[in-house]
Amino acid sequence: MSNLLGRLRPSHDSTATDNPTTFSGATPRASTNDPSGLDQTTSNTTVVREKRSRRDLEAAEEEEEEYEGWVDPYGPAPTVLQWFKWYWHDLLAFIILGAIALWLLMWSPVPYRKLFAVSYNPESGLTPSSTIIYPSFAHPKQSQIMPIVPDAMIAIFVPFISIWLINFFGIGTHGPTGRRLKTRGHGTFLLGRGSFWNVNNGCWGVIYSVMTGATLQIIIKLVIGGLRPHFLTVCDPQIEGVEGQGYGGLYFDVTVCRDFENRKDLIANAMQSFPSGHSIAAWAGLFYVSLYYNAHLKIFANYHPSFLKLLLFVAPMLAATLIVGSLTLDMSHNWYDIAAGSAIGVVMAILGYRMCFASVWDWRCNHIPLPRNREIGGFGYGLREMEMWSGGAATRNGGWGVAERYSHRSWGAPGDLAGVGAGLGGGGGLNGGNGGNGRHHGHGHGHVHGHSGRGHRGGETYMHAPPAGTGVGTGDGSAVYNR
Repeated sequence: MSNLLGRLRPSHDSTATDNPTTFSGATPRASTNDPSGLDQTTSNTTVVREKRSRRDLEAAEEEEEEYEGWVDPYGPAPTVLQWFKWYWHDLLAFIILGAIALWLLMWSPVPYRKLFAVSYNPESGLTPSSTIIYPSFAHPKQSQIMPIVPDAMIAIFVPFISIWLINFFGIGTHGPTGRRLKTRGHGTFLLGRGSFWNVNNGCWGVIYSVMTGATLQIIIKLVIGGLRPHFLTVCDPQIEGVEGQGYGGLYFDVTVCRDFENRKDLIANAMQSFPSGHSIAAWAGLFYVSLYYNAHLKIFANYHPSFLKLLLFVAPMLAATLIVGSLTLDMSHNWYDIAAGSAIGVVMAILGYRMCFASVWDWRCNHIPLPRNREIGGFGYGLREMEMWSGGAATRNGGWGVAERYSHRSWGAPGDLAGVGAGLGGGGGLNGGNGGNGRHHGHGHGHVHGHSGRGHRGGETYMHAPPAGTGVGTGDGSAVYNR
C-alpha cells in the first residue's frame, strides 16, 4: 500500500497532464494559427486533469478504507494473569494503605493537648466571662453542601469516565484524511478503540493521586488537627468554676466541653480541620482530569486550538473550586484549611500523572503511557518512539491522531528532551546537522544510531526494546534540521 501523500503529490515527470505541449500520438497538437485547435487541446487537458483528480480521490478513499488505524506500540491488552503479575504489589499496597487509612479514621483520638481560648470579661481584666475571643470558631454547625462520600466519588469516577470517553471517541478513531473509522478492527481496547495501556495508566494515576492524598490528610489531621469554624458550637464549653491555663487562665482543654464523655467522636471531629480532606480529594482527582485533557487533546501544544478546548481544560478546575468553596458556605473549614488541602491535591495530581505518563507539560510526549512490562524497558524519549506514539493522541489537529507513517512533525531542537532522547552527541547531528559556533547558515550532517526494537504479532508492529540511544554527527558550525 503506497503512501497516501505520495499519491496526492503531483508528479513532475514529462506527462501529458503536466505539459500540454508534449502531447503525442493521436492527441491534437495546438497551432498558433488555429484557435479551435488550441481550444480543443485546453479542453482535453482539463478533462485529463479532472480524471486524474478523481482517480487520486478514489485512491485516497480506497487507502482510507484499507487503513488499519493506529496500533498501540505496547501491544494489545495482556491476560488477567499477566496483568496481575505486573501490578500485584500495587494492589497489595493499595489494600494496606486503605486499611491503615480506615483504621486511623475510625480510631480518631481526641487531641487532649489541644488548648483553646473561649471568652473573657473586658471590665474585670482577663477573667473568663462572656466576650468571645475567637468568634471565627463560633459559627453554627450546618449540614455539608457536599458530603465527603460524593466528593470522593466525583474525584475518582469523573477521571475514570473521562479517560474512557477520550479513548473510545478520540484515540484510534480516524483515518489519515479525517474520516471516522468503523468501530471494529482498530485500536487495542474498548471495542477496538483507544489504547488499553492508556486507560490502564490513566486509571492507576487517579488511584495514586487520590489515595495518597487521602491518607496524607488523615495523618496530618490526627497529628496537627485544628479547630473547625463551628468548634465552639459543638463543644459548648462549660467554664464556670473551671481554672484555665496560660496567661490569665484564658485557655482550656476539651474536658470543659459539655457532656464530653458521651460526645468524644463529635468533639474530636470538630478539632480535625487542617487540612481539608474535601479539597485534597477534589483537586487530586479533578486537576488530574485537566492534565489528562491537556495531554491527549494537545491543548497547549504545537497548534492554535479551539477555545472550547480551553474551556474543557478549566472545567474540572472550576468544579474543584466550587466544591472546596462550598466548605466556606457551610462553615466546615477555614480558608487556610482549604488552601492547604487544595495545594496538596494539586501536587498529588501532578505526581500521580507523572508516574504513569512520560511527561506532565511537554506536549510531545505527555500523552504517552509509561510501560510496566520489563521486556519493553523504559520509554527512551527518542524520535522513533514519539513518532510511533503520534497516533495515541485524541485530536487530529497539529498532525496528531493518525498512524506513524502519516505523521509529519518537528519534535524539537538538539539539547532538549527530543534531542537528548535520540542520542545527540557533542557537535553531532540529529536528522540533519549540528555544528559548533552557532551560525544560522551553512550546512552540517549527522546521523543517529539506534532505534526502538520492534516485534511483530498478527501483522501489527509493537515495541519490545528501548532505543539504543547513540548519536554521531559532524558539522561546520551550523544547524540544518530536516523535519
